[in-house]
Amino acid sequence: MNISQKRRKMIVGQKNFKMQGTPFFKEQLEKMEEYLIRLGYSEETIKSYIKNLKYFFNWIIKEKVKNLDQTTIDQYLQYLHKKAITSKTIQTKYNVIRHYDKYLEKTKNQKVITKPLYLQDINLPKSSEILTIKEIKKLYDVIEETIIGLRDRALLSLYYGCGLRNREGTMIRLEDIDYKREIIEIKPSKNYQNRFIPLSIKVKEDLYRYQTQSRPYIINKKTSIFLLNNQGKPGTTTTNRRIFNKLAEKAGINKPVTLHMLRHSLGTHLLSQGMQLEQISQLLGHKSLDTTQLYTQIPTKKWKI
Repeated sequence: MNISQKRRKMIVGQKNFKMQGTPFFKEQLEKMEEYLIRLGYSEETIKSYIKNLKYFFNWIIKEKVKNLDQTTIDQYLQYLHKKAITSKTIQTKYNVIRHYDKYLEKTKNQKVITKPLYLQDINLPKSSEILTIKEIKKLYDVIEETIIGLRDRALLSLYYGCGLRNREGTMIRLEDIDYKREIIEIKPSKNYQNRFIPLSIKVKEDLYRYQTQSRPYIINKKTSIFLLNNQGKPGTTTTNRRIFNKLAEKAGINKPVTLHMLRHSLGTHLLSQGMQLEQISQLLGHKSLDTTQLYTQIPTKKWKI
């Protein structure tokens, strides 16, 4: 009997997923690779995903695990926590399992893992804290229809609607925004490459209204910098942060906030809406997909209205 004849079909149950030895795992790696290629992932990303999935399979073989379920995942994560590896590495390995689960769901029309996958006891950087969609809505709702209010809405739409870094928001110039093509260009800096971000209808409207109905009345000295402070001068990371903090206070958000939280919030919300990690990575200008994988640890249902 040849290898192909020995391969068995995957047995999918409502609560667990039975696995049948090394040939089965080899086949799964091959099919997962084909799946990622069809989705358009880069060669480097596919190589990383397959390497980490193989690592997971080797652990399954070593531990003689027979079923893939929530208990198995919890045991695997506990195993990773005991190793001398970073939280970021654990997040990367965890994300691969999520992708494998999605692959099984699409190819077998049934999810193997019936409960959300949670990362346990991982100390994340404070910058990873995010705002819920309800909290974002509160921020927009408290903005008044005034000259300063239009500026505040434009600031919020730049940092949340476009996912800009603190510094990037201060560097945007009038000529960087193309309303006709509905894109904004983020110019290259010392640490980051340039990128183009598509403007949604709402973000485009917010930016245009500020530029035409507010900025001309705020500006104190001629400048092409897009965001201005209350004195009509180019906004800095400090002044933009103060504007946002006051907005958060007015919205009744009772937790420590930072301007950078808007960027993390956008990444998490886009993931919950089904956007692919590589698309989010390109939008946010991440150098590595591992950075984008930070958002995969958060149960997406938490961020819906």
